[in-house]
Amino acid sequence: MSFGPLDGKTALASSPRGEAPGVSALAGKLAGQALPTAVDMATQGRLPPAAAQLAQEAIGAGLGAIGSAEAVPAPLLQGAPALAAQGLGGALPAVNALAAETHAAHSRAVEEAAPAATPALAKALQIEEHPLAGLAIEDFMSPAPEYAPAVMKPRLAALQQAVGSGPFAALHEGSRLLRFYSPLEGDKALLVEAVTGESALSSPYCFTLRLLSKSSSIDLQDLLGKNVCVGVRLADGSEQFINGYVNVFGFTRSDGGFAFYHAEIVPWLAFLQRRTNSRIFQDLSVVDVLTQIFTTDYGSLAAYEFRTAKSYLPENYIVQYDETDEHFVSRLMEKYGLFYYFEHSEEGHVMVISDDSRDSTFCPPQSAHAEIDFNGGNRWHERDAVTAFTARRVLQPTKVALNTFDFKSPNTVQYVELPTAARQGDVPTLEVYDGNPAFSYKDRDSGEREAQLRMEAMEWQAKLFAGESDCRGLVPGHTFKLHGHHWFDVTDEKDNDFLVIGVRLDCRNNFFASDQDDVYRNSFSAIRRKIPYRPVRAHRSPRMPGPQTATVVGPKGQEIHTDQYGRIKVQFHWDRYGRRDAASSCWIRVSQPWAGKGWGTVSIPRIGQEVLIDYLEGDPDRPVCTGRLFNADQPAPYALPDGAHMMGFKSRSTPGGGGFSEMVIHDSKGSELINIHAQKDMVTTVQNAHATTVNGPHQTNTVSQGYQRNTVKQQIEIVSETSYIDQRAKQHIALTAETEHIALTAKKHVEVVAETEHIGATAKKFVELKAETEHIGATAKKHVMLKAETEHVEVGANKFVDIKSDTQHIHLTASTDITLQVGASKIELRADGTITIQGKYVDIVGSDRIDLNK
Repeated sequence: MSFGPLDGKTALASSPRGEAPGVSALAGKLAGQALPTAVDMATQGRLPPAAAQLAQEAIGAGLGAIGSAEAVPAPLLQGAPALAAQGLGGALPAVNALAAETHAAHSRAVEEAAPAATPALAKALQIEEHPLAGLAIEDFMSPAPEYAPAVMKPRLAALQQAVGSGPFAALHEGSRLLRFYSPLEGDKALLVEAVTGESALSSPYCFTLRLLSKSSSIDLQDLLGKNVCVGVRLADGSEQFINGYVNVFGFTRSDGGFAFYHAEIVPWLAFLQRRTNSRIFQDLSVVDVLTQIFTTDYGSLAAYEFRTAKSYLPENYIVQYDETDEHFVSRLMEKYGLFYYFEHSEEGHVMVISDDSRDSTFCPPQSAHAEIDFNGGNRWHERDAVTAFTARRVLQPTKVALNTFDFKSPNTVQYVELPTAARQGDVPTLEVYDGNPAFSYKDRDSGEREAQLRMEAMEWQAKLFAGESDCRGLVPGHTFKLHGHHWFDVTDEKDNDFLVIGVRLDCRNNFFASDQDDVYRNSFSAIRRKIPYRPVRAHRSPRMPGPQTATVVGPKGQEIHTDQYGRIKVQFHWDRYGRRDAASSCWIRVSQPWAGKGWGTVSIPRIGQEVLIDYLEGDPDRPVCTGRLFNADQPAPYALPDGAHMMGFKSRSTPGGGGFSEMVIHDSKGSELINIHAQKDMVTTVQNAHATTVNGPHQTNTVSQGYQRNTVKQQIEIVSETSYIDQRAKQHIALTAETEHIALTAKKHVEVVAETEHIGATAKKFVELKAETEHIGATAKKHVMLKAETEHVEVGANKFVDIKSDTQHIHLTASTDITLQVGASKIELRADGTITIQGKYVDIVGSDRIDLNK
């Protein structure tokens, strides 16, 4: 088929005019049906743009006349189909819409005139030159009186206005399968040509849209992130909505007067994929955590609703670490057996979170397709139907076994196991065992619930159903009953009651054909409603790449914050929400160098210290303190690097500081030293023997204040093997034996010296001073006093006892008597003044004189 070029003018050839309303109606209809061929020509670039524009204007005017019941010029009748073929995409909206309108208005006339009109129209479509060449558009728009201008001019004016505003103005979705709702209006308005995509339980949906606009200059930012909606017309004329936010918006091409765009729409939950965070949640249930994230972080954007049958207890510690909000909330819901789906409206969509797929309150029947017929032969059917339905079984594990460890009850057996309830035939035991997670559940009851959740997440996958349908209202999270399929026993309603878990759809508006040519089809997956649905654990908990450091924290005003297990709390450097207080983390166990049942080492990290934190199995919810570190604010107690030869232990008095206790080893060659410092008291207890050996020249014990007291049950022996023992005191030295005696023994001599006053030896029974070989010397610059409080003082020697005063005198005093006796000789001095001298003979010698007074 070929047509002559249009040069900006058209002429109307001379030909008879006649009345043929039926023929005009048929011409309009067939012109619309011929448009797909014209579209192909347009996409191949076979029509010059100028010709397309003129054809568009001509068709707008020509179809106005064709659609009229008035007299129509025969050349116009012949030219309209040719111009329709030339007008292409630019004129398609007007032709298509008006053809349908003409057909509706003159359906009876079309039937009557069809035999006569068909040959004429066929001839017109084959002409080489259209009959309107040579007549200006302006002339064409002002017809002769016989064209009934009173009727035609208003119609032509309206058409001219529509066509003059572009082809898009006449292209509409009024009776089409798909409608598009967006914030863009006027020249930037968009129409949807096609929608493809899928939605499923516990998964954010994604739909791709092909869009049309008369504007090729839409700023791509104008629609990005905006809420839009696609309405899918149902059989009863109502709409099923697909609402979402524009995640991707792009320009594809401009052709035939149209601009082509594409877009992806996703739920508000997809925004959570664009945000990564690290934070800590404490003493909150999973419902509380989800609510806090949705409400606090996303405000009115997050439309959600909990439809749950169970109550959820607060969890001690839940960490989101370096993961998107969507990943975090998804793994939480998967862990606790929560699934979700979306309910759509023109205004928005709501995320429904539930934990019981068998309850119709939580997963209601399909609003438009609660009961669906099966039509497996693609036979003609008035109602939407399932056209294909298949089933398959998939082998699944037959048992789940779990184990855990709780340090608070280390001897309690926490092992649980649960067999599957799914019938899988004669298969071996296929066990899934997870024995690693520490503190993964508190007791056997919670362990059995955990095992059940894991088993249910596998059991629904044991038997799956897949189907195809033209049911435009089929959505995940809702149920339907299938009728007419030979597989299912209609006497058991549970067998033909299904939960839709996923839908993939492909639908399009065929703007370049009749609305009967619009296309909708979907494929879906389902499980029996009686089988509980649990989300698969597809979002794994992040694994910490290695140890981290943190700062020990606690209540304000405290220096040490711990519990009965010696645990601490820390502020992680990555936690921007923590307040560096007792609520910054959970209680964290502290590794000690030695730990036993009532024995080991204890060193509690103090507030402000930097500590090393590792994670059991890399789980951010299971931190443990494995070490301590110095830093610029908390330097080592010994200046480095000069003090690198020193090692030891130095504490700090608490609260308030100001003192310390210390044991330090100096390893500097030639100056080796062990130094022990007690800030206040030091108590040493030895259960058996205690020996101290000094190989050097001396040992010094100094008590700067008060006194030193050595107490033994039996005796204290001080031995100097080569020289002497020197005991000195500025005031006095007291040696006290409470029950028996104190013995000072020396092979040569024992010297007790008081520099200023006296030496006192006191005993309740006796004090024994003994020199085995020579003598005992008691020397004092003033006096030496030997005193027995109750009985006597005995001074004895194997050889002699020498009592000597170098400067003044020796004074012996007794309250009753003094006796000096050697062998048979004796001198007695009594308190009454009597002196008795007794001996074998008595020799009194005076170098000067002797006076005896009677």
